Amino acid sequence: MKLIIYILLTCLIVPYLSAEMTPTLKKMIELRQKQDKREQEKQKKEWNDPNNKYLRELTKKHYGKALHGDKEQEKLQKNIVNSIKENK
Repeated sequence: MKLIIYILLTCLIVPYLSAEMTPTLKKMIELRQKQDKREQEKQKKEWNDPNNKYLRELTKKHYGKALHGDKEQEKLQKNIVNSIKENK
């Protein structure tokens, strides 16, 4: 008897809850999509900003020096690391 009541309640309550949740979930999904779209537009706008392009070029030059062997910078970094190790 308890099993039958449990099955009936499950069959009646679950569809009702899912029917109530569907519009709410749709709204949440729509809001999330709108937020993602705004963030993408903001990133595109920042990426195309002339000042940011200039900064990106400067960072490329800086990292290019570091990656392609700015020897003085490497020596300085090694000296700093060694002095820290010696102080410990």
